[in-house]
Amino acid sequence: MNTKLIISLAMSVSILTSSCTLNPGSKSETQKLSVATDSGNSLSNKPVPGESASINDIENIKINHQKQAKLIDATVILTVNGEPITIGQYREDFKLKQLQVQTQLLSNPLLINHLIDKAKKNNVTISSDEKKQLMDQAKIAQNAPGSFINKDTKNKAIDKDLFAKQILDTALAFKMACTDIEKNLLSELINRLLIIEASKKDGFEKNAYQDFVTFKHANDIKKMSNEHNLTENQFKQNFIDEEMIKQEVDKIAGSPTITDKEISDFYNSHHDEFKHGKRLKLKQIFILSPQTDGPGFKSVKSQLKEKFPKASAKELETKEAQFMNIQSQKASIILAQVIKGVSLDKINPKKEKDIFIETDEQNKGSQFIEIEAMPKEMSAELNKLKPNEYCPKVFRTGIGFQIVQVVAREDSGYLPLTEVKDYIKQVLKQQKAQNSVAQWLDNARKSAKIILSKDFSSIIESNLKTKNQVETMPKANEPMPINKPDSQTNQK
Repeated sequence: MNTKLIISLAMSVSILTSSCTLNPGSKSETQKLSVATDSGNSLSNKPVPGESASINDIENIKINHQKQAKLIDATVILTVNGEPITIGQYREDFKLKQLQVQTQLLSNPLLINHLIDKAKKNNVTISSDEKKQLMDQAKIAQNAPGSFINKDTKNKAIDKDLFAKQILDTALAFKMACTDIEKNLLSELINRLLIIEASKKDGFEKNAYQDFVTFKHANDIKKMSNEHNLTENQFKQNFIDEEMIKQEVDKIAGSPTITDKEISDFYNSHHDEFKHGKRLKLKQIFILSPQTDGPGFKSVKSQLKEKFPKASAKELETKEAQFMNIQSQKASIILAQVIKGVSLDKINPKKEKDIFIETDEQNKGSQFIEIEAMPKEMSAELNKLKPNEYCPKVFRTGIGFQIVQVVAREDSGYLPLTEVKDYIKQVLKQQKAQNSVAQWLDNARKSAKIILSKDFSSIIESNLKTKNQVETMPKANEPMPINKPDSQTNQK
């Protein structure tokens, strides 16, 4: 896992979340939100409140998070076949989708490049204020006591300019993803209700409830509800709804088949997306000791707090230093063993969970890493090695101590089809499944009764009137316009 990516994503998300969201899932009585339409300053082509509207009309409504109108969670936006979509639901789903984007960006760096390209095409940029906040946040993280970023920057393990670029790139990718969420969420919520309605008719509600019962027995629902800022009943209903949607979508999508020709055609038509710079194929051993919390793992500090809840901050700091020292020694011992030629299957005889060894099965071409993306200290050391040699130095990273073997080298070029075949296959499967579901939804929408709430519509009109008044007012120090008589105009 790329440590710099984790850090840059965390910083980017912390800054941009406030501008991309409206505090979704909040249980407060009032929230800041405003609504506007995408085109013009008139509602003449918009759905009439209280009357059935087409999905095309509804999709023209845009919910803008950065204005200052107040709506409570219970405010109904519209109803679909009698089922309401509220502002509260909108907020919850927006927050959930943001969390999903964060996980996707961490697990799939190719997605960042895709979103950056999309941002350029759609004129989505990071504002000067956002850039300043991101860089200020980076400085705070760098100068924090005990920060390994500061340490790695000073000893040039991290290139400051490259790190700054990665923060801004990640921020732009996240902002583009948020823009897409804003654009599509209301329509998706309508789709959600239509699919849930069909799922109930197909009898999947009972299965979904049983899935929740099984899940509840294995997990702390109260804790998970609090983490998502939901009540336990809200969490339960969301879980059941998601299971119903999944089962119905699986039924609609079926099992798409992908041919080798389709994969090859996709690869050839998207060739530029698979460029890479000079890179090394690595095999790695990690002695885990994370310094920050991340998806699926907790930092050493967080683990110690849970294990010793009554310990003081100083005691925890001492315990953390002792643990790090043990892990460092463990890494040095393992490095000495592999350099001597001890086989990897004998490195961890006690099956300790904090030792992770990449095997050949796990490393089928997936660990080629671009040299430019590596910390400078690491790339400098690895460039000295021949294929199949272990680096004689243990690297300290954000997730632990790292032992590295160079397996192969490669010049700049394009990722081979064999390396991205599984990725392309998954993309094509998703596309076919999405097409099947889209066709089903298109038919379902034609017969759906979608009604815009009168309360929500009145807020739209109120905001548009205010906007029109502001736009027609003269600017400061600008003279009031004078209407000339027609005769004077004609003379001209």
